[in-house]
Parts: sequence; structure tokens; C-alpha cells
Amino acid sequence: MREIGRSIEPFKHGTLVLVAVAYTALALANGGSSQRLTAAATIAVWLVVAVGALARAWSLRSVPRWAIAAGGCLAGLGVLTGLSMIWADDAGRAFAAFVRVAGYLGLFTLVVLCAPRSGVRAWLAGLALGLTIVCVASLGTRFDPSLFGDSDRNLGALLPTAQGRLSYPIGYWNGLAACLAIQAVLLAWFGARGATRLGRAISVGLLPLPALALYLTSSRGGFAALVAGGLVLLTVERRRPVLLAGAALGAIGGVLLIAYAHSRGAFLDGLSNSAAEDQGLQVGLATLLCAVAAGMARYLLDARLADLRLPAVSWRVAAPILLAAAVAAVLLINPEAHVGDVTSSGGDSAGPGSGHLLSAGGSNRGQYWQAALDAFASEPVTGVGAGNYVLYWNAHPEVALTLVNAHSLYLETLAELGIAGLLLVLGFFAVTASAGWRSRLAARGGEAAPALAVLAAGALTAGLEWTWQIPAAFVPVIAVGGLLTAAPSEVPARRSSRARGEAPSPFGLGIAMIGIAWASIWAAGILLITDLKLDSSRAAAARDDLPQAANDARDAGRVQPWSPEPRLQLALVEELSDNLTAARSAAGLAIDRAPDDWRPWAVAARVDARRGDLRAAAAELLTAAKLSPLPLPPEFVRPVRQEALKERRDTRLPLLSGRGENRE
Repeated sequence: MREIGRSIEPFKHGTLVLVAVAYTALALANGGSSQRLTAAATIAVWLVVAVGALARAWSLRSVPRWAIAAGGCLAGLGVLTGLSMIWADDAGRAFAAFVRVAGYLGLFTLVVLCAPRSGVRAWLAGLALGLTIVCVASLGTRFDPSLFGDSDRNLGALLPTAQGRLSYPIGYWNGLAACLAIQAVLLAWFGARGATRLGRAISVGLLPLPALALYLTSSRGGFAALVAGGLVLLTVERRRPVLLAGAALGAIGGVLLIAYAHSRGAFLDGLSNSAAEDQGLQVGLATLLCAVAAGMARYLLDARLADLRLPAVSWRVAAPILLAAAVAAVLLINPEAHVGDVTSSGGDSAGPGSGHLLSAGGSNRGQYWQAALDAFASEPVTGVGAGNYVLYWNAHPEVALTLVNAHSLYLETLAELGIAGLLLVLGFFAVTASAGWRSRLAARGGEAAPALAVLAAGALTAGLEWTWQIPAAFVPVIAVGGLLTAAPSEVPARRSSRARGEAPSPFGLGIAMIGIAWASIWAAGILLITDLKLDSSRAAAARDDLPQAANDARDAGRVQPWSPEPRLQLALVEELSDNLTAARSAAGLAIDRAPDDWRPWAVAARVDARRGDLRAAAAELLTAAKLSPLPLPPEFVRPVRQEALKERRDTRLPLLSGRGENRE
């Protein structure tokens, strides 16, 4: 047995390093939100699963029923997402959504198969390390404004509501906050359950960092996720006194650090002047001092904390009370701000720092969610199709702004895939949570506690934000789902109990896994090739190599014939080449593939205006205006007006200076 343990130990250390490196790379690539990266990662993870199966690196006989049930929910969601291409207005968006689900399913499968050998702790430690690296990199943009700081400043220039908010490297402050909440939960647990005294001290010493970073994101959802994850951790973890003591030390350091940074406006606003450099250095040194002080205190108190006991209390009763108290405290700080954050139809006020934690600006969540409910009401059985919420919003905007996601996984799934889709998503969370709750007793609280806490934090942020579309924010949730449902290696089980939890037919499970792997790799490959061809076409057009740009666009269209994007790109290239007949034909094909997308209608209107067909151009421009949540860009409206002036005749064209004008 000792020899077996020694052989597994390097596997655990290797898993820790690989998880940390992979997660860090994913987060630094703008959170992994690009289609190309999603497709490449999907191919990679399923290839690892397939190669590992062929090499017999893991046995399908050890896969528990809990894992099959949770994986089945993800697989069912993938199948439904793929089928929605049939009824979706834009099948290309539904196809991209299918690849994302396939990637998550691949990661879940890999974790389930690896966990019996690597152990749960190695994955949790790898995630904690990767998240900490991301947190340090994020704070580094404020400590030294010349270090990747332009990323947040450029985002603030595009979005006034993003000014002053910490977003790097995820590219979205609420997405970063979701990652930071998970990091804080894991660090708090390792502060109580770390294998060594030094490891526990380091974990507690690092806690002030996500506290400061969370404050700089100004994300209320991030703080809510931290509270939810912390309460679950406190409820499930057996060593509550040690956990509370370590978390208190980290929280004290974080509060002191936030108080110190609060008065340094240039640092808070993420500016790049000399004042920001000086303040960044000051806060950086203060952060180092707080981290060292918290870590030293935890190290010195280690022996005393081991003997610390708390009065007996029913945490099933205490946890809801603590949650209610936390919510009440947040609301009492600034009730108008937090109620308005959900219901207000106005955006956050512009200007650096105006969107910080206690501002009273709204975020339009109520409008986003109402549109999702309206979309579901319009198609209650099938939904509007995966990835097609954006088109419904464009045609029925609750607020005059562009929007891609409903900022809620549950409501967006309801809108796009109907009741069945929502039940599959909820089923995944329910199965993984149930598996973790059942295993907590066998493992004496063990690794089930932090995994359940991460699951709770991720489930909450998924309901408030579009973290589902940000892999760096949702990958930890998928990973802990696999850990909670996989057979733990640390807890030996009797053969009879194992047999009851195993898959009834490893052969059938293997065939299903091979089929899913093949379909996922095929779909991700198509998406990846299409994306590469479209990027190549845009690059060729930028250097005025229009024949090559047109060929690349046609190649993309042959690879993905159901998507409007290659046809739209071809229409733009042919228009640049003054081949207006071909441009109009390509725009028409794009319209056929996405009739509710305003972009191909606008391109068709501009091309028809240049061809002299002003009546068709006017009708197409009017349709585009009806399908756009904002006034059409001048580059589409101006050519139609200019061609109308050339005709020197009475042409009744709409002015289209804003959405909703001249729609009779």
C-alpha cells in the first residue's frame, strides 16, 4: 500500500501544477471568452480524454452514478443546444453555444476520470494557486499602472460604467469578481485544512489580496458570491473554529487594506499619472505588510487554534440567519443603491470611480431578465434557440443599448431552450450538490466543504451575470462538479457499496464517451477553422488583398454553411471590390441564415443604394432599423441618403435618425 501511495503522489503534484498553469493561461487569455480559444480548448480536453481512455489511464468501472447523472445533464443540454439550430433564427450562434457546452462536458469528464488517482485536494490546490496568480496579476495593474494597466483604461474609454473598475485579465469586472470570490473561499479553507503549518499560514496571509481586488471591481455580485460560498463552507466544514479564526485574520487584513486604499483616488480610478504610480506603490507595500502580518499571526496561533472550540450550534439554523444578516447589512449601507442596482433602467454614472461599491447607479438587470421572460413567453416550448437571446433583445430592447447576454444563466437558458433546458441546468447543480452533501460525512467534512462552497458561489454568480460565457469564471464550477461526483481516492469504500455506485455497463459508457468525444472534436474543429478563415479574410481585406479576402470568406462558408457570418464577410469584401451584384447576393444569403439580424439588412441596403435600387434600399434600411436596439451607424444610413439626392426625384426614404422613427 505504501508503494501505491508513493506512485500516486507524483501524479497529485503533477495535477496541481497542470491545473494551476492551465487555469492561469485561460484567465490571462481574456478569460477564455473568444470562440477560437473555446474551440481549441474543447478539442484539447476531449483529445486528452480519448487518448487516456485508449491508453487505459483510467477505468470506466470506477465512474459513480452521480457522475453519470451530472454528466448526463450536461450532455442533454448539449444535445438540446445542437438541436436548437433547427429552429434558431441564427444557427451559427447556436452551433457556437453547442461547442461551449461540449467543452464544459469534456472538462467535467476529464475531472471525473482523473480524480480517483489525483485526489480532490490536488485539483482544489491547483485552482487556488491559479486564481491567486490571476489575482496578483490583476492587482499588479494598479500597483504599477504601466503593467497591463492600459487594458482596464481602454475598457473604461469604451464603457463609461467600467471606468475605475478592476477587470484585467478577465475583461469584465463582474467576471473577475466571481473568480476572486472562489479564490477567497478556497484560501479560507486551506487556511484551516492545509497539510502543513506553513501552508495554512500562507493561505491566510493571501486572503487580503482578493478582498482588495473585490473592492476594486465594485461588484456587488462578487461580494454576494463570497457570502454565499462562505456560509456554505461554514456549514459543511467540521473545523469551524479554525476556519473562522483564519478567515477573521484575513478579513481584518483586507478591511485595513481597503481602508488604506479608499482615500487614494488615483489608485482607485486606475489612472496612469504620477499620482497613481506613487499611490500604487504605497498600496502595494501596504498589501505586502498586511499579507505578512496575517500570515505570521496565523503561523504563531496555529497550535492554539488547533485546540479552539466553539459552543455547540445548529448550523442549519445559524446559516440562514447569518445570510439574512449579511444581506440586511449590505442594504443598510446604501439601500437605494442596491435595490436600484437590480431595477433601475439607468446605467451607472460616468466618470472615474463613479461605479464604486456604494454608488446608486442601476445596472438594468430587471430589464435584461424581463426580456428573457418575454422571449420565453414567445416560444415557451423550444425557446428562441441557443445563443439567440441577443437577436430577441435587439428587436425588443427594454433599454436602448446593445446586449448579448441576459446576465443570468437560468433565465437566458429558459429564453433560449425553454423549460427543458432550464431543468437540465438545474439538474446539473442539484446532482453535484447532492453528491457533495452525501459525501461530506464519509470524508468528515474534508474536500466536500470547499467544493460545495465553490459550487454555491458559482451558481449564484451564474444567476446574476453571464459567467457561463466566461470560461475562467465558470471552469472552477465545472471542475468542482466533477470532483463532487467522482469517486474520492482518500476514502476507502467497501466493494459492495462501490458496486452499488458504479456504472452498470462500462462498455456502453465507453461507447457513449467515444461518440460524444468525436462529435465534440468535430464541431469544435469546424468552429475553429471557420474562425481562422474569417480572421484571415479580415486581415487580407485590411492589407487590400481583396481576392484573397473573398476566397477566405468563401472557404469559411463552405466549412460552416449554416452560419451567416461568412456570407456577411463576403458581402463586405465584394462591396469593397465594387462587385455589387456579388455583394448583394452574399448579403441575401446572410439574411436567409439570420433574418432577424440587423447587420445583413443594413449591408444589403447600402449595396442596393449603390446599385441604384433605392426602393429596395429604403425597405431594407427600415427593416434593419427595426431590428437594431440603437440608431443605425452612419456608414449605412449616409450612402442611402446620398444616392437619393443624386436621383433628383421624389424618393420617400426614412430619415432613420433613431430607433422607431418612420416605421409606418
